Amino acid sequence: MKTIVCLAGILCVATAAFSEPVDTRFGFDQPASIEWITGERIAIELDEISDSRCAIGATCVWEGDVTVASNVTVNGVSAEDVSITLHGEEFDRAVAMVDGFRIQLAAVGPYPVIDTETERSSYRVTAVVSPVTEFELTAGLSALNTQWRLDAFGKLGQEVTAMESTPVTIRFDISDFGTGSMSGSGGCNGFTGSVQAASIGAIVLSDIGFTDMACGGSEGVMQQEDRFFAELPHVIGFTMTENRLVLPYATINDEVGTMIFSRLGPASTAVSAMSWGQVKERW
Repeated sequence: MKTIVCLAGILCVATAAFSEPVDTRFGFDQPASIEWITGERIAIELDEISDSRCAIGATCVWEGDVTVASNVTVNGVSAEDVSITLHGEEFDRAVAMVDGFRIQLAAVGPYPVIDTETERSSYRVTAVVSPVTEFELTAGLSALNTQWRLDAFGKLGQEVTAMESTPVTIRFDISDFGTGSMSGSGGCNGFTGSVQAASIGAIVLSDIGFTDMACGGSEGVMQQEDRFFAELPHVIGFTMTENRLVLPYATINDEVGTMIFSRLGPASTAVSAMSWGQVKERW
C-alpha cells in the first residue's frame, strides 16, 4: 500500500513499501511492464531517443550524451512524460521520479558507430526501477552518513553473499548539498573517493584511490575485493531504508548489478589504520 509524504509543502509524492530495484529493458514498440508483489504496476513506453554520444571511430572533445523520452504509466491510470539523460554534466538528470517510483537510466545501446546510422528498431534502453521509500524522503541525504556493511553483490537478482569473515564496508560523509567523500575497506585494502549525490537517488563515486596490499586469510578475500573495487566506479544510484542500502551499478555488458548493505552505524574504517603511501589508482 502506498503512503503520501509531503515535505515543507513543496514535495508531495506517493511512496510504496520497500522492495529491491528491478532492471528492465525496452525499445521502440517494445514497452516494459513491471508488477510488484504489492500489486503496484508500472509500464514504460519509449517515445524518442536523442543520441549525441561520441561515435566509435570518431575523435571528439566531448563524450556527448543520450536522452531517452518515455511515457510512464502507474497502475494503469496515471501517465507522465519523462526525459532522462546519460553522460550529461548534471548527473541527476539520469533519474526521474513518477508517482512514488524511481526510474534510473543505466544504459542505451547500441553505441553509435561513425558513418553508420543506427536503426531505430535496434535501440534498447536499460533502466533500474524502484519504489521511493518514505525513509529517503524524510531522512534526506544525511541518512547516508554512516558506516554500511556489504551483505551481497552481483548481477541484479543473482547477487552473491559477501564473506562474513572479512567485512567489506563503506562510509559516506556528504553535505546537505550532496557533495562529500567516502571511505571504507574491501576486506583487505582501504579506499577513499569523492561523492556527488542527489536526493532523488542519483549518485556518482569518483576519484577513487585504493591501498595496494596482498592479504592472506580466508580463500577468496582478494577475488571478492577485486570484484567490489571494479564495480564501485560504476555505481549509478541508491535506495535505502533505515537499516538497508542498495547501490545499483551498470556493467560493461549493459546489465545491472546491485550492492546490498546493512547499516553498522558510526565507526572508524580500516582506511584510517593503513599507510596511504601505498595508495594508487587502480582504474
